[in-house]
Amino acid sequence: MSDGSVRVMLCLKEGRLEIEGDSSFVERQLDRFDGLLKTMASAKTVTAPEAKIDSEAAVDQPGDDTSPSKSERATTLGKFVNLYAVANDKVQILKDIPGSNASEKMVNVGLLLAYASFLQSADSTTVKAISEACRSHGCLDATNLSKRLKEQKDAFIFSGARKSQTVTLTVPGRKRAETLAQTLNVE
Repeated sequence: MSDGSVRVMLCLKEGRLEIEGDSSFVERQLDRFDGLLKTMASAKTVTAPEAKIDSEAAVDQPGDDTSPSKSERATTLGKFVNLYAVANDKVQILKDIPGSNASEKMVNVGLLLAYASFLQSADSTTVKAISEACRSHGCLDATNLSKRLKEQKDAFIFSGARKSQTVTLTVPGRKRAETLAQTLNVE
């Protein structure tokens, strides 16, 4: 986090709240949750449903206001049974990746994996996971993977540094990924 960003994580039995951004953004969000956090901290027992915080609804997020809720997203992944398989919390892409060259294929893998993460309520995926999927689909150009993904400024938002780098879809990126996923989800 040498880029000046601040990260706060609160678990409360996997109800989990994560806030990351510049210090003023994080401080504003913590102020918004102050009453809830004090109530939860003073409770004798906390169960996951009470601790569950829908950070999408409560945290300022750029993007469109018609985003599905996290619970709606989680059930949506099941609609792509011909495209995705999940084992041990890892998503595998079952179809051949479209693209006329390795660069296009790597970007499409990034779109598909980031979209699967979005559908699973994770919001982001690691560049390492994208790299592994590209390797398994025979389209990995390890030297240029990050460069090719970063060229897609309208589709991806990068966080973290080097080996812990993550990718989140922008609203246009999510729409592009959804169209690609629907196209590939045929039997």
